Amino acid sequence: MAVFALRAEVEAANTEDGSLRLADLGSCDRAEAFQYRGISALWAHPSGCGQPRIFRWADRFLFIDGEVDRNPAEGEPLDRWLPGRWGSFRGFEILLEPKPRLTAFVDPLATRPLFYSLPSGRW
Repeated sequence: MAVFALRAEVEAANTEDGSLRLADLGSCDRAEAFQYRGISALWAHPSGCGQPRIFRWADRFLFIDGEVDRNPAEGEPLDRWLPGRWGSFRGFEILLEPKPRLTAFVDPLATRPLFYSLPSGRW
């Protein structure tokens, strides 16, 4: 199973030294990253596992960890693709234009949960 970390810079919402850290307690030997205008994503996964699935299109970056019944088509928006999907998966999408936007998602039963924290004083 892959592990990933995400950060969207909003005002001064940084870690103490401004870096994003990724902790892997498994045997992930490959690490990769994607950054775009204030949004950072890091992930690690074992070599040769066939996961995660990464899609780099002109208008977005899509990361899917796990098994989903079908992959989205290139022009298919996340909000149209996600309803009705089944399997055990989680992931994130970074829309690049017109304004960068980060969306994280999980399967309907949350079999691969996401854990998150917010900066102090933010909802």
